[in-house]
Amino acid sequence: VCLQKTAIKTSHILKYGFTFLNISTIAIIGLGLYTLHTSPYTGIRPLTVNNTWMVNHKDLNSPSTSSNITVGNKLVKIGSIPVDKGDFMRFPEFFRKSSEEKWWNKQRSFYGILRDNSVIAIETVRNDDTKATETTTVQKGMPFSQVIKRTFLVYVSSILWMVIGILAFLDLNGTGIRFCSKLSGKHSQKSSLKLLCAFFSGFGALYLASVAPIASRDLTLSPPLFHILLMAAFIGAGGLITLVHFSLVFPKPKSFIASHPKSVYLFYAYFLLTVSLYLSGICAFGAFFPFLMVWTLVMVY
Repeated sequence: VCLQKTAIKTSHILKYGFTFLNISTIAIIGLGLYTLHTSPYTGIRPLTVNNTWMVNHKDLNSPSTSSNITVGNKLVKIGSIPVDKGDFMRFPEFFRKSSEEKWWNKQRSFYGILRDNSVIAIETVRNDDTKATETTTVQKGMPFSQVIKRTFLVYVSSILWMVIGILAFLDLNGTGIRFCSKLSGKHSQKSSLKLLCAFFSGFGALYLASVAPIASRDLTLSPPLFHILLMAAFIGAGGLITLVHFSLVFPKPKSFIASHPKSVYLFYAYFLLTVSLYLSGICAFGAFFPFLMVWTLVMVY
């Protein structure tokens, strides 16, 4: 009876956790659309080439973009703010917290100058090494047509991942005692794999939903909303540790896992620890990249 009660409680926790994960993904999609739609829009997107930011995209149909700014010019300065090689990275991929904080300060500076000015000077260097300074109009929000154009396919992918996870979770067909009996009986392996598939797909959907506006931004986003999206992306990426767990139990549990079944809790303890350290501001975003290599080697092995 105690075992059944524990199993029912566990299944309820999993069900509520999975439901919350999917609700969070839907909320992040809404937040991402709002964030992009309200972000400053210049029609210019940079690309890094040999550690130098260059003008890679110019929305020719937008009245906000100066016709004098040439694709391929090196981006030197926006307004009075010099452009450094790390300013427009997709993520703050730094190992030290101080470096990440400098990056955030630069994002705040860019956002502030674009928010407070309707016309901004863009300084570039042409291919013949001569400098050029043009002015461009700043719209206070990205046109919704651009938002959809830049994010539609990624959001569709996110929703598909979420649907796959929901179907896998529903296919368990087991809350309460029936779910427990599967986990403790002959169908335990099949049910465990479906559960891992459900959460892997759920966290993958959250990651895609979070990075869509980050990767599609014009120059920068509202720093508070940017931070929320980045934290969601970190959680989504961290939750993909379920793939390592899957590799150790598919097609059947490896000998070490079979003899030490509780060792899989190490993966989720690592996930909770890294998320706690990052969300609390103790560690930088990139501090856990070396561990990603470790888990990749474990998974391949």
